[in-house]
Amino acid sequence: MSATDVIDPTDLAKAPSTDSERRRSARSFVEVQDLNAEDFGDFVALEDPDAGPLASVTWAELKHLSEALALALGELGVERGDAVGMHMVNRAEHAITDAAALRAGATPVSFYYTLTEEQLSYVAKDCRTKVAFVDEALMPLWRTLRDKLDLAAIVIVGSVGEVDGATTFEALLARGKELLAEGRGRLDEVAGAITGEDTATIIYTSGTTGPPKGAVLTHAGLLFNVRTCLDILGEHADNLHRAKQLGLVQDGGTYHQPAGARGISYLPLAHIAERIFSFYTAQYAVGRTRFVRDLTTMAEVLPQVRPLSFLAVPRVWEKFHSAITTKLQAESGLKKALGLRAVEVARQRGVALLEQRRPGLLLSLQHGLFEKIIYSKLREAIGLDQTVIGLTGAAPISKDLLATWIGFGVMISEAFGMTETHAIIAYTPPGEPRAGTVGKPIPGVEIRVADDGELLVKGPNVFGGYLNRDEATAEALVDGWLHTGDLVSLTDEGYLKVIGRKKELIITAGGKNLSPNNIEEAIKTKSPIVGQMLVYGDDKPFVSALVVLDPEAFPVWAQQHGVADDLAEAARDPRVLTEVERAVREGNAELAKVEQVKKWTVLGNEWTPDSGELTPTMKLKRAVIHDKYRDEIEAMYRG
Repeated sequence: MSATDVIDPTDLAKAPSTDSERRRSARSFVEVQDLNAEDFGDFVALEDPDAGPLASVTWAELKHLSEALALALGELGVERGDAVGMHMVNRAEHAITDAAALRAGATPVSFYYTLTEEQLSYVAKDCRTKVAFVDEALMPLWRTLRDKLDLAAIVIVGSVGEVDGATTFEALLARGKELLAEGRGRLDEVAGAITGEDTATIIYTSGTTGPPKGAVLTHAGLLFNVRTCLDILGEHADNLHRAKQLGLVQDGGTYHQPAGARGISYLPLAHIAERIFSFYTAQYAVGRTRFVRDLTTMAEVLPQVRPLSFLAVPRVWEKFHSAITTKLQAESGLKKALGLRAVEVARQRGVALLEQRRPGLLLSLQHGLFEKIIYSKLREAIGLDQTVIGLTGAAPISKDLLATWIGFGVMISEAFGMTETHAIIAYTPPGEPRAGTVGKPIPGVEIRVADDGELLVKGPNVFGGYLNRDEATAEALVDGWLHTGDLVSLTDEGYLKVIGRKKELIITAGGKNLSPNNIEEAIKTKSPIVGQMLVYGDDKPFVSALVVLDPEAFPVWAQQHGVADDLAEAARDPRVLTEVERAVREGNAELAKVEQVKKWTVLGNEWTPDSGELTPTMKLKRAVIHDKYRDEIEAMYRG
């Protein structure tokens, strides 16, 4: 099938079972890839329409390509334990390089695309990068680093010619194929020696509280999380009303994802959530991964792929929702009224389900009508009509946003974890969400809530430590328990509720401990024009906030309301300030009095990783923002 073919769920259901004992006993992803090549060799593994001859790569071809590239890496001097850096967009070459590095006995390390020269220099030195695979557009950065790093080679991805002595991906792969034709060398010996405790990758933390730390993650830890989450999905598939129709295969009373089911890789592969949900899960479940290099094309790609599962951080779900409501607001008459009513009915039904209440008869009748005339068409237009389950994590998602998507017919499960737990600590059983929680601890993992409310975790998912950071490792791991830094509570059903990060809590002048995330999420979701928000209140008599307008939704809103779409000018416009005031007022209504925002300032600029206020994973760098906007913050407490 080509990249634009529509999947027939009936064809998927006929696919061979991926739930075999051999797969469950695999010790490494190299072993998993070999099983895929043997059992599903003709199934497409990678799709990347912009990759030329690599636009469609089967599992058999992936094994061949990775073996060839592994031999070429060995000729460059890459040995067991060496770091192979990958600094590129989501593309087929990333997956091939990752697989090749493992086959060479090396450690693949992905770097965030948006890293500055200083940040890139730090992480590349920290893991002692031996060979770097680099998008052609990023070569200027690496030219300046070449003399600072002990590199055996820089490999340019996306270039057809040699640049400043660096080789190209195509040339290195061609050399590897020559070597493979001459013999397998030590390929089988190296692959056979890989155990579950060997390093599968190093993921650098986002650096919200200091320099990034390299978390050393193992094959065993990643495979444990993948298997466990797929098992949870299978056990609870009866709760997914479209499970059978959309391709989940039943085997022995449990559902599982069929071979060939499509997924999308578009979030940074340097982030553990993306790697485990799109990259590692696809390998274990024999999925078909479509790489998205340019996020602006997602609206076109999703309907082409129609994924069986879809991971999006809350910000992405917010953007989809905002696009829907903004489009409806631009309509007129009956079409506008029906559309907006459909969104409200979806939200109300979702809230009822989250709160374990039975929706009223009138609400149920309206929802049934809108399912036929609006929701089903909406899912199809977005490309989520074959999505059995949506996933979200990495940041809090608001109750109303989660409820609305559930009402639209997209069952979203929250996953909660951290890099140090190979991504996952808790996972919401499909079809069993609970308002304000992030799911139940996954089977096989022990949790404990310390006296101060901090979550402690022990289990096969806990990492062994940070690279070159013995002191930080000793602080994080105490007697086998990982100190997560997250403050939590447990419901009577065993669901986790996250209160906030210990280091991010606001302690007011009155001694009240407040979670900034809860306050920010309550307000941000009340208006499409509120993009980012930071609340402040340390040692202060009340909570204040900095507000940043959404660079995508705001221009549409501005056009509708006759407002200039220049952010600096808009930050002073009375109509914009009135809209922000409305969002603050409505958000405050959901908060305790001590949490309510009393004063706020609308900023005339955007926050991005490049401007320094956000990490590459779009988390707020609170300390940076506190310092950068100290004058604006203090002005809200004067007079």
